[in-house]
Amino acid sequence: MAVDDSIQLIQNYFRKWYRVRLFAPSRYLPHAAGLGFVTGPGGTLDRTGAIVIRRQKYPIGSVIASEGPKRQRR
Repeated sequence: MAVDDSIQLIQNYFRKWYRVRLFAPSRYLPHAAGLGFVTGPGGTLDRTGAIVIRRQKYPIGSVIASEGPKRQRR
């Protein structure tokens, strides 16, 4: 779930949320139909990795644990 053109919220298999900030903004991030992930040497998504949008790699600037997206009341 894209927050804006440089921040993506990602949920892992354990239902924990992470706020991933790209090193540089991508105008395609808020409208991307699919994302790819390039993991670091240890196989984890960290600052050494990247997010792939439309076949272009965008380096990750930071990965921070988050509470996830705000829930909307019905």
